[in-house]
Amino acid sequence: MNSQRSLLSAVGVLRAGLAFFALGGACALDAQTAPTPVSSAPGDEVVLSPFVISADKDNGYQASNSVSATRVAIPIQDLPFTISALTRQFLTDVNDNDLLGALRYAPGVSGASSDFTGGNAQYVVNGFPQYPLRNGFLSSVNIADTVNIERVEVVHGPASLLYGAIQPGGTVNFITKTPRPNAFVDFTVQAGSYNFYRFETDINQPLIKDALLFRFNGEYQNLFQWIKPYQSRDFDAAPTVTWKTSKNSELTVSYELFHRRESPQNFKKIDVLDPNTFQDLGVNVIYPHPLPQSFNFLSNRDWRRTDQEMLDVGETVRFGEHWYAKGVFEWTKGRVDELYTGVSNLVANPDGTVPLEQRRVRYQLDRNRGHTTQLDLAGDYDFGFMKWKPLFGLHLDSQYQYEIQRTADSSQYPRAWNLYDPSTWDYNANLPVNALPLGYEYGIRSSDQAFYTVQSLSFLQERLNLIGGVRYSIACNQQEDNPVFGPEGWEPQFRTTTTTPQFGAGYKIVPGLMLYGSYSESFQPQPFGLFTNDLPSGPAKPLIGKGYEAGVKTEFLDGRLSGTIGVFDITNTNIIQTIAGAFNPVTGVATSSSIQAGEAKSRGATVELFYSPAKNWQVYATASWDHAYISKNPEDPTLVGTPLQYSTRHLASLWVRHDFTGNWKGLYLAGGPNYTGPKSFLGGGNPIFLKGYTLWNALVAYDGAWGDHKYTIKLNVDNLTDIYYDNSNYDRGLPRRVIGSFTLHY
Repeated sequence: MNSQRSLLSAVGVLRAGLAFFALGGACALDAQTAPTPVSSAPGDEVVLSPFVISADKDNGYQASNSVSATRVAIPIQDLPFTISALTRQFLTDVNDNDLLGALRYAPGVSGASSDFTGGNAQYVVNGFPQYPLRNGFLSSVNIADTVNIERVEVVHGPASLLYGAIQPGGTVNFITKTPRPNAFVDFTVQAGSYNFYRFETDINQPLIKDALLFRFNGEYQNLFQWIKPYQSRDFDAAPTVTWKTSKNSELTVSYELFHRRESPQNFKKIDVLDPNTFQDLGVNVIYPHPLPQSFNFLSNRDWRRTDQEMLDVGETVRFGEHWYAKGVFEWTKGRVDELYTGVSNLVANPDGTVPLEQRRVRYQLDRNRGHTTQLDLAGDYDFGFMKWKPLFGLHLDSQYQYEIQRTADSSQYPRAWNLYDPSTWDYNANLPVNALPLGYEYGIRSSDQAFYTVQSLSFLQERLNLIGGVRYSIACNQQEDNPVFGPEGWEPQFRTTTTTPQFGAGYKIVPGLMLYGSYSESFQPQPFGLFTNDLPSGPAKPLIGKGYEAGVKTEFLDGRLSGTIGVFDITNTNIIQTIAGAFNPVTGVATSSSIQAGEAKSRGATVELFYSPAKNWQVYATASWDHAYISKNPEDPTLVGTPLQYSTRHLASLWVRHDFTGNWKGLYLAGGPNYTGPKSFLGGGNPIFLKGYTLWNALVAYDGAWGDHKYTIKLNVDNLTDIYYDNSNYDRGLPRRVIGSFTLHY
C-alpha cells in the first residue's frame, strides 16, 4: 500500500532532517493542537512545545492562542493580524457535519463550491475563493467533515509567508484531533429530518501510560434526502498514535480515510430571478419559474464518488532550554469522479415560455496526489527587556493533478423534458461512460521548495509586539496534454521564484486595548505560458497579492469582553488578459497576445466580538463589509468595477448560549441568526446575483449523568424559517431540519 511505504520513508526522512537541525541547520514543523475533548477529566495537563496550542486555555467559545498566523502558539490578542478561531465547544453546539455550517459564523467567510467535482470544502474569504488547509497544509480535501476537527482558525489577508501558493483573501486552517493522556470514549447517535442518521465515535485510549497514546475518530451517515431523486452516504475513519520516544521528543502518526457515495448526486436548481426576463446564468441554463424546491434534473443512474486519504507523520524534539524542532511529512490522495445527466441549451418560445430541456450527459474525473515535507526550528527567549520567538523553516512539496472529461454529442442526448409537464421527466436515462466521446484530458505537475523565517518580538512588558518574516519560494509547473488539443506529452516546464514578506506591529495603548497594522503578500504560480501574436513567449509571472490591514483589539472585564475591528485593502495583480495582436496575412485574421495586466481588489472591514455578561452566558457576534471587484481589465474595460465571483458585500451573524443554574443545571440553550447578502453568481460583468438570506438556527441541550456515565441530549433545529437559499451556484442550501443527538461519555 502506498501509504504504508510513505509512512516508513517519512519517519526516516524526518529523523534525518531533525538530526541535521540538531547540529545547527534549519528545522521543521506543522502546527497541530493538543486538544481537550469535551469529556476529558479535570487536571488533564500536557507539557506543550511552542508549536502546540491547547484547548485547555479556551474559555467556551473564546479561543486563547493561535498557531495559524506564526506557526507557534501566541495569544490571539497579541497578534497584529485579524485572526478568528472557532473552538471545539462552538463546533459541537452548531452541530453541522459540514464545516461551512460553522464557518458561516466567522467574519468575511461564505461558501464557494464552484465546479462539478469541487465538493463543499471551498470558501470565499474577503472576496477570494480558497480551499482549506488541513493542519497548515494544502491538501486534497474536497469535503470537510467535522468528526476529526478539533478547531478552526481563519487568518485574514495574504498568508504565503507560511503557506506558500495561496489566494490573497485569507486562509481557513482546520486542526485535527490528537491523542490525550486520559482514557475516554464518546459515542453519538443522531437522527433527523429527511431520513438523516449518523453515528460517531471518539475513542481515546493510552496504550502505555504517558508513553504510547491512541485515538480514533469515525463516523457513518446517511445525508438529508430532501432532493428527489438523491441519496448520499459516507464514512470517515481517523486513527492517530502518539509515541513519546523520550522526555524531550514525541512522534505522532495519523491517517484519515473518507468515502462518499451519491446516487444520484444533488445538482443545483436555479430559478429565474426576474420571472419576466430569461437570462443566461452562465451554464446555458434558463429555468422557468418556479420549479419544485426539491427538483433534481439528474438521472437515477447518475452517481458521484469521492475518496480522500491523508497520512501525517510528525516528530517534535526539544534541544536544550530554548529550542524546539518539528518535522512533518504529509501524503495525500484524492479522487472525485461522476456521471451526470444535465442541462444543454434551452430556447425560449415567442411567448416567453421555456418548455424543452435538452439533456446532455457528461463524465468527469478529477484525481490528485501529493506529498509535503516541512521542517521548522523554533526558539523562545526572554531577555527581560525583550521576548524573542524566532522560527526558521524549510518546505518541500510535490503535487500531481489529473482531469478528464467525456461529453455526449447531441445525437446521444436523452429525450428532452417539458419543464411544464412533470410526466415527461424521465429519470431513467442511462448512457455508459465508455460510450461518451473524449472532451479533454490533461495533467499538471507542480512543486514548491521554500525557505522562510518568522521573527516575533515583544517589548515594554509585551505592550509592543512586532512580527515579521520573509519566504523565498521556487515553484515549478508543467502540463501534460492529450492529442485532442495538441501533441501528446509534457509541455515545457515553467519555473518561477518569488519572495514574499509579511510584517505586523501592535501597540497596547492601555492594558486590553491594542492598535495594530500589517502588510503581507501572497503568490500563485501559473501553470500556463504567455503568447505573443499566437506564438509562445515564455512563462507567466505568478499572481501577486498585496494586503494592508489596520485595526484595534480589545480585552476587558477579565477577558469577558474581547473583540477585533479591522479594515483591509487587498490587491491581486498579474492576472492574465488576452488582447488583439498583429494581423496575420496568411490566415487573414488578427492574432492575439496574452499580457499580465489584470487586477482585482477587495476593500472592507470585519468586526468580531465575544462577550460573557455572566459565567453562564456567551455571546459571539461577527459582521463584515467587503467590496471585491475587478480593478483593471485591458481585455474588456467595461468589466472594471464589476464584482468578483461569489463575493458579497455584507455578512453578519450572532450566536448566543445560556447555561441554566440551580435546579435546571445541565440544561442550556443556544442559537441565533446568520445573514449573507446578495452574492455575485459568476462575476466578470454577469448581472446575476444569488439573493441574500438570513438563516435562524437553534439548540436545546442537556448534560446529565446516568450512574457513573455522563450523557448529552441535543435537539438542533436549523433553518427555522425554512427559506430557500444557495451557498453558491452549485451548492443548494438545506431546508428546515430537526436533528436529535444522544452522546454517551465513558
